[in-house]
Amino acid sequence: MKKKMLIAYCNTNELPYITEEDIKRLTCIHISFALINERGEVYWDQKGTEGVLDKIRSINPEMKIVLSIGGWGADGFSQAAATAEGRDKFVKTAIAILEANKMDGLDIDWEYPCSDQAEIAASPDDKETFTLLIKELRKQLDEGKKGRSLSIAAGALRSYIEDTDMCEVQKYLDYVQLMTYDFHGVFTPTTGHHANLYDDAVIDEPKISADQAIKMFVAVGVPIEKIVMGAAFYGRCWTNVPADHFGLGQVPRCRDVRGCSYSRIEEMLSTGEGGFEYHWDDAAKAAYLYNGDTFITYEDKRAISLKVEYVKEHNMAGIMFWEYSEDKTRSLVGHLHSELMK
Repeated sequence: MKKKMLIAYCNTNELPYITEEDIKRLTCIHISFALINERGEVYWDQKGTEGVLDKIRSINPEMKIVLSIGGWGADGFSQAAATAEGRDKFVKTAIAILEANKMDGLDIDWEYPCSDQAEIAASPDDKETFTLLIKELRKQLDEGKKGRSLSIAAGALRSYIEDTDMCEVQKYLDYVQLMTYDFHGVFTPTTGHHANLYDDAVIDEPKISADQAIKMFVAVGVPIEKIVMGAAFYGRCWTNVPADHFGLGQVPRCRDVRGCSYSRIEEMLSTGEGGFEYHWDDAAKAAYLYNGDTFITYEDKRAISLKVEYVKEHNMAGIMFWEYSEDKTRSLVGHLHSELMK
């Protein structure tokens, strides 16, 4: 069986803090993020990273270093992709950064084609121009140094399937990363798991899970062996949550939803801070906490192990996670690596 990928998204300013042990474990680092300026050019603010990429390569020459372009709220994709001239400028400026820094590939994180929910420009034409942009990236990458990778981070949502032509897009990609997290948050009426592997047995329709998302992408023509499942190194927290089902599937009395890093969650559990009790949803294969008021959904080692098991059983490409700095315990990467190597 082909070796599974272990991909870390890492913010640019966190690159100097990746441990030597983790560099040896990772298959690939996706540096986040390069952005698009008002002229449609890709740019990357790499201040503070001088010499870091060379150091990483010296520790693990086999690991790939990829530049990820975009992220939530990153504008410029719809405008750049709209014309042949715009696509050419986008691609050439992206590849120039890649070549100047001796990187191994590009990753496109357009959140999302045809959608302005992140307060970015959007057009119904994005469905077609997204495909054209990916096709042009593939063409120009292959005209240069051979073997450079091209990937995307895709929303694990039915709307993403409807707003893209993934059957065509996947032809130009080495792998497709599904963001199988953020299933519940400020945009949902109830509390719920944000990175569950399977559908839960509590929350009313519509159901959403990693398993469901993977099946949707396969159904529209994305080979499962190209799909990378997403894991989350952070949780989501609701306050003022009713006690039924230990806070799961409840309508909170206010709309306060916050992010919470894995290391912060582990700190609270180890010290007893907040009086949280641990719960496990065996239907969804997901962990959560509740203290009578606050509900926290997150991924622990047990949940991550089951995601790795799923990846191996279904011959998927591997696992990626967002985001490296969310785990100051530096334990999750080692756990993922050991599970993938079993």
